[in-house]
Amino acid sequence: MKYSHYLTLAELFYFPGEDYRKKVKKCRDFLEADYPELVDDFAAFEDFVTKTPSRRIEEIYMRTFDIQALCCMDVGYVLFGEDYTRGKILANLNQELHEAGIDSRGELADRLPNMLQLIPHLDDREKLDHMVGYLLKPALDNMVDEFSMRRINEKDETYQKFHQTVLSKEIEEVTRFKIPIQVVRKILDIDFPDVEKVTPGEGRDFMESVKNEFKNQKKNNKF
Repeated sequence: MKYSHYLTLAELFYFPGEDYRKKVKKCRDFLEADYPELVDDFAAFEDFVTKTPSRRIEEIYMRTFDIQALCCMDVGYVLFGEDYTRGKILANLNQELHEAGIDSRGELADRLPNMLQLIPHLDDREKLDHMVGYLLKPALDNMVDEFSMRRINEKDETYQKFHQTVLSKEIEEVTRFKIPIQVVRKILDIDFPDVEKVTPGEGRDFMESVKNEFKNQKKNNKF
């Protein structure tokens, strides 16, 4: 199957179970075989996974993507927020996932690993190029930017105000998952060199959505 390595990459972004180290090693192995120039980029992530207890990896994953999140992995939301455009994207992706027989594992269709799984199943080249150029490339660039100190400091201001927690104290750990995101982004450029990234006119600021959610929860006496 062409582009089957995206099935391996997708496993890096689902919730890490007991077999996560095996999945990371499998990814390193295919990088060594097919993308040797990216092995060094990936090495720090593999080292982190190898040396860190499974429970702690789970905690860091949740801290990064779920609880008081550093980064959002929902591609449509990253690019369009709750705009109707995301609704159309979700509807189309749901159909494609269903036709391909892909289990979304309880996540929305535009979750990054679900979209990566879809790549080798899309026989329509125009659809595939559109998904890569209009959705994945710009969304991954936005995700990588969420790991910058500028963005982390912005998040700290919000999380301190509502939860008295600070991301920057855990900077070395909470930025680990930036590595596989960057690796996927580079592989997309290698695999789809002629597909230009198309940046949406209006993106969604992730922290603005977090602030609004916290404000709504406070109004409802949840804090």
